[in-house]
Amino acid sequence: PAPDRAPAWSPDGRKLAFISGRMPRGIYIADLLTGEISHLRGTSSANCVTWRNQRELLFAAISRDGSRLCLADVSTGEVRELVSLAPPPPGVFRISLSPDGRKLVFDSQHQRMKGSYQFDVYLMDLEGGGVRNLTRHPLHDLYPCWTPDGRLIAFSSNRKGSIDGFDIFFMTPEGEIKWQLKLEGCNTNPDLFDPRYARYSISPSVDLRRLMWGMIKREGVQR
Repeated sequence: PAPDRAPAWSPDGRKLAFISGRMPRGIYIADLLTGEISHLRGTSSANCVTWRNQRELLFAAISRDGSRLCLADVSTGEVRELVSLAPPPPGVFRISLSPDGRKLVFDSQHQRMKGSYQFDVYLMDLEGGGVRNLTRHPLHDLYPCWTPDGRLIAFSSNRKGSIDGFDIFFMTPEGEIKWQLKLEGCNTNPDLFDPRYARYSISPSVDLRRLMWGMIKREGVQR
């Protein structure tokens, strides 16, 4: 009886990483073929997770001292810190790996702007290690994710022009805003999929304004 959240598919679709409040807390990996569920040590403070490749996981860890982006080897259990995002308040709600596996976008509130900590979208070069603020806006920008072709980054923001609170924006990896969806209602936590591949567990409505999620379905694997 503990919450399980933040599921992430492995590249081959055979495993599912997720964060659980069960004991011991942290990241768990479910093998959808065997039904085995294993705990990844050293991830008790993980808040969001994604796969880098078939054997490595990227995750954000949160503590009183700030946030850290880490890399975990699923086979050996080794956890390595990539970058520290102190000072607090700590907060990283989503990390998203570029399709080519070279860059990571994430939201964080570790930089103070105009006297307060607001969420901005950051880009990290996994090869060079540099971190850059893409949005630098006095209002919240969060929940970034890459488009399947790697050309744009979608994110949620409550900046001016948003309808009913938050709306979804698209920008380039250089931080140039391209367009705003201007959807009615409060729209956060966007996710994107390639319609050429029907194996993703997200199904859009006919008017493309709503998504159905929670159904785990991939080619050759169904639960």
